Amino acid sequence: MDESAERLLRAQRQVVILGGADRSAMHRAMQLKDAPATDGWYPTWLRVYGAYMPEDLVLDGGEQGLLAPVVGVRASAWTGVGSLSPQGTLGDSEAGLLSLRGRAELVAYTPWYEVRVSPELWVDAPTVDVGFPIREAYGGFRHGPWQAGFGTERRYVGPSRHGALVLGDDAWSVPMGQVAYEGNIGRAGALRVHVGAGWLQRQRLDVDNPGVILMDFRWAPTSWLELGATRFGLFGGEGRPLPSVGQLILPTKPHIYDDPNQEEPDQDEIAAFDARITVPLPGPFDYLELYTQYGGDDLIVNRSSGIPVPNLAGIANLAGGELSAGPWVLGAEWARLRDDYFRWYQGHRIYHQGFTQDGRYLGHPNGGDQDTVWVRAGFYPGTWGGQVQVERVRSTQVMEVLNDTLFVGLVDQERWRVQASAVYHPPQGGRWRVGYEVERVEGAGFVPGPTLTQHRVVLERQGVPYVLWGAE
Repeated sequence: MDESAERLLRAQRQVVILGGADRSAMHRAMQLKDAPATDGWYPTWLRVYGAYMPEDLVLDGGEQGLLAPVVGVRASAWTGVGSLSPQGTLGDSEAGLLSLRGRAELVAYTPWYEVRVSPELWVDAPTVDVGFPIREAYGGFRHGPWQAGFGTERRYVGPSRHGALVLGDDAWSVPMGQVAYEGNIGRAGALRVHVGAGWLQRQRLDVDNPGVILMDFRWAPTSWLELGATRFGLFGGEGRPLPSVGQLILPTKPHIYDDPNQEEPDQDEIAAFDARITVPLPGPFDYLELYTQYGGDDLIVNRSSGIPVPNLAGIANLAGGELSAGPWVLGAEWARLRDDYFRWYQGHRIYHQGFTQDGRYLGHPNGGDQDTVWVRAGFYPGTWGGQVQVERVRSTQVMEVLNDTLFVGLVDQERWRVQASAVYHPPQGGRWRVGYEVERVEGAGFVPGPTLTQHRVVLERQGVPYVLWGAE
């Protein structure tokens, strides 16, 4: 439903930031409150974004109704059957052949603060592993253009639809304190500044609990253009010295040399620039959006001018587009994360596991040393709809880099994944979703051998929001 909200904002030519890290329902509701309702599939966003507030006030753009104090809960449950692990699930690999999941989404909103907690129940069979994780728990201040808070939540940075170079939603969310400003700056458009710091909480084999710092700056001078710059870094951790505050903010000494005992403070960095152009179209079409992201897995310092200027190294590229025409949406995306010297996300001299949690990448779900091509077609005429996605990934196993020579595995691994899903929003609210995925892998494990095929079927029921207190 976040996608439906974003398509509405694009079609209505709203001057808002779409690529920021905050993808919460309340954030999209705040952006949508001034967007006029239209025919077709657009009003379906109210199923989610009007869940805990009076729909008539939301439709009229009434800020008082949108921010009326409310406490609510919504239950969801889903079942996954098969050996194929899903993507974009905040670290849930659904490890069993039969995976049962349940979630209770608890929210509290006032004009000044918000609290969101989602405890879950996991049951994986046939091993009968049972867990009670809380992957999303966030609380803080939100009023007008300002936001400040702490916790874990779904964060996704950049204009991409399938995979982000710097920060995506495939791995466990990072506990982080953050401060953000997002609002209009007169005729100059909309601006978002986001700064956060936290740590990687999952168990690691290199350095436990390394610190993280996130900086994201976005500017939308018009409804059809957004520019962004993002930096994500690792530092410190258990048993590691901390860099100075100045080096954390602007790492002019990103590489440490002559430190065989690894006693000096060091940082691991990834950064990217991105842009989206959304072109309004006539006739039956809504818009055509083109976007790109240009990133580096490391920083090197150029001192040729006498002033230390950090530059990107270990380049990766991502580009894509989306065409919207009423209930139809077509999209395609390409990403290339390869470099002969720098390894994306992993391989730092201190932080060997780099930007991962439990083996899943904090950035692009397919990791580094790979090329990804992804296409999809969706049809959402109203309270029901569906889509088909096809992904092709070609990965290389980099075993060692020695004297600028790259040693790789015997063969590349090529993976094809096809996914089909359908959704239905019943009149009483909530959502039903059913999906099927199949994946075919050639060169599995980067060795010649038979083709590996995996499947997954999922059935999900998202419950009707129930207001415990507040808005009726």
